[in-house]
Amino acid sequence: MKNNIFEFFDNIILSNSLNSNTRNIYKVFSIDDKKELINLLSPGGDYSIAWNNFLEDKYIYRGTYNNYLSKKDLAVEVTPGIRVSLGDVPNLYTILMSDILDSWKKFPKRNRSHICTTDVYKADAFGSTKYYVFPKNNAKIGVCSSEDIWDGFINKYDFLTAVELVRKIVYILDIVINKNVKESNQYLIEKQFTDAVKTKNLFKKFDTEFDKTTDEQREILEKNFLQSQKYCSLLTDYIHFVKNKNNNKSDFLKFLEKYVFSTKGFKIVDYKKFSHFNDYIEIWFEGPAIYIPVNFESLNWLKNNV
Repeated sequence: MKNNIFEFFDNIILSNSLNSNTRNIYKVFSIDDKKELINLLSPGGDYSIAWNNFLEDKYIYRGTYNNYLSKKDLAVEVTPGIRVSLGDVPNLYTILMSDILDSWKKFPKRNRSHICTTDVYKADAFGSTKYYVFPKNNAKIGVCSSEDIWDGFINKYDFLTAVELVRKIVYILDIVINKNVKESNQYLIEKQFTDAVKTKNLFKKFDTEFDKTTDEQREILEKNFLQSQKYCSLLTDYIHFVKNKNNNKSDFLKFLEKYVFSTKGFKIVDYKKFSHFNDYIEIWFEGPAIYIPVNFESLNWLKNNV
């Protein structure tokens, strides 16, 4: 296996993930030796389970706008780096799930994972190049209950899109930390979401400031929030959450973990026991994986030789 010769820098490329509003950094290694690929996929090889699933028409897909293979490549082995949300999608729930919330720590780290789907049409929607993805035999798979991770969250705010809800969370952080409801500092807050330590410190600062507020001040905050963020009870629910805690202390992260970004509706499965190929869902997993384009001519050769 040798480094793939593209316009890469230190074998690292920027790529769109299954979600076109995210940036992924990948290490990509070409596989252009037939014997090597056969050894990886054959019984005893690191990817033998994935190959057996493939032969039984059990597929995992990933759509992208990048062609990872050179003309001589039979396949590529791809290892994700850090995934950071871009554009209109603040990185909040990605970093909470990956590095902060205790209930998610047994799951694959979302920001270091292949984001894939078992739905070929879903993969089509996110790139002109579609790959079969072969996880390693020992991979742990994060499993959604739906075709998109956001739809998998079970909470009372599911009428909002991920972007809308995260921006409301950012707005709450802003009006409490910066005490400013007229001129938003949301952009400065969102910049903290690319780093776990900065994100934790931001929430600690919020808790400190929120604990300083009186009941009257909280009523004003709630009123301002409801006026600007129509039909959303998020801040009202949080005020009640703090009031009903034994120590009445603010803990915004705990509230979000329990009532917004709950693990309900998600599960972790050993790849060798994965059986959700026909459920049309989003999945994610860490570590290397072999990518082969869906329309690649070498697939027929592989079926006859592995």
